[in-house]
Amino acid sequence: MLYVQSNEMSGRVGLRITSGFTLVELMISIAIMGILMALASVGYGNAQKKARDSRRIQDVDNIQKAAEQYYLLSGVYSYPTGTANDTLKTGITWMVKNQVVLGRYPGDPKSGIGYSGSIGSTGYCICGSLEGSKGNSLNSDCDFSGNGDYYCVKNKQ
Repeated sequence: MLYVQSNEMSGRVGLRITSGFTLVELMISIAIMGILMALASVGYGNAQKKARDSRRIQDVDNIQKAAEQYYLLSGVYSYPTGTANDTLKTGITWMVKNQVVLGRYPGDPKSGIGYSGSIGSTGYCICGSLEGSKGNSLNSDCDFSGNGDYYCVKNKQ
């Protein structure tokens, strides 16, 4: 900004250059930054939900591959290790004939809890609850009756 300043006592007129922003300019800048931050945080939250859903779908598909490999090696669907209560807990390793078919049972990326489901001697059903995407099942019972909030897999044999 350029100001013309006169000094009446000395009779001189001079120019004084000041630098800086006015209060209104600063407030407008801060308001624009606030709006941009709000938009970015909403987009970031949606991106996180999509990433977690992709991870859930990948995890459930990997469990299905491991269960099918277990079936090929042993000839039956059964509880791979421990008891029924231990099988679907995170961190459990599935082994058959000294071969690891699932190194570590995965957990939900947000809660860390193992995916819901059941494994029996004739088949299995494993489901993951999705946050933002539409899954292939309305509930965690592998009913596959339409687009719902769950992504489920079941035995292929």
